[in-house]
Amino acid sequence: MAEDKNIRILLIDDELPVVEALQKFLENLGYHIDIQTSSSSALSALETDTCTYNLVISDLTMPEIDGITLAERIHSMKPDLPILLMTGYGNQITENRLVQAGIKKVIAKPFRLREITDSIRSLLME
Repeated sequence: MAEDKNIRILLIDDELPVVEALQKFLENLGYHIDIQTSSSSALSALETDTCTYNLVISDLTMPEIDGITLAERIHSMKPDLPILLMTGYGNQITENRLVQAGIKKVIAKPFRLREITDSIRSLLME
C-alpha cells in the first residue's frame, strides 16, 4: 500500500544501522524520511525546518538527551507534532510522563514492521 509522498517523518536514533534500515523500509512505503542520529541535531533540524514534519519517531535511550526529554523539547516547540517513541524499556515510563512529554504512542523494541506502520497510520489520522 503506497503512502502519501508528502508525509515527512523525522526519524531519530543514535544507531545508524537502525535508522538506515527503518528509513529504507518507510521510504519504500512512500513516506519522506529524514534521519538524525543525535538528539541535539534533531532539535536543530526542527528549529530550522522550513517544511513541516508530520511525525517524529524517536528512540528512548540515546546519549546527550534521552527520548523523553527530547520529546518534551519538541512538544514545547511544536505542540501539534505527534511523537512516536521506540523503546525496549517502555514499562518503566508512566502514562502521565508520556502525556506531559507529548508522546502519542510507544512501541516496544523489537517490533514488527507491521506494528510501526500501523502506529504511523493511526497517528497521522488523529
